[in-house]
Amino acid sequence: MTKTRNKLSKYIHLLLQNADTNEIASAVGAIGETLICNYFMWENIDADGYDAVDHESKKYEIKTMSYETKTDHVAYTHSKKKDRYDYLVVLHFDEERLAIIPHKEIDDYVNNVRKTLRLNFSDEIKTKLGKERKKSRFKALFLKYEVNGFKF
Repeated sequence: MTKTRNKLSKYIHLLLQNADTNEIASAVGAIGETLICNYFMWENIDADGYDAVDHESKKYEIKTMSYETKTDHVAYTHSKKKDRYDYLVVLHFDEERLAIIPHKEIDDYVNNVRKTLRLNFSDEIKTKLGKERKKSRFKALFLKYEVNGFKF
């Protein structure tokens, strides 16, 4: 580790004690990217529109979320990321749940369902009549591509 990182390791607990929700979200994002890249053995990079590359040169845009921010929307803006990655990886840090969703599926979702990606695990997916709830449609997409057994 560098001198800076060694010194920082002594004080990192202050971030956890005093950080606001945005600072914690940034930390969750940085740690989440590292955990995912280590798990799948991807190269963690900070490129324009994606965060990781695998051994086959597939590009992954990684988004993380947690209960800290009290929102159930994934911080993702399709217009800024469109056509720059092959897969969108969504990690819910607190739940330790992850999905790897093909770019085409995200395109279809944003163009035909909603512009925002809402993920709430406490929502039921179906109405009492058996129809898919509008607010749970991204959750259904997440579940379709969830990586079963993922743990960090």
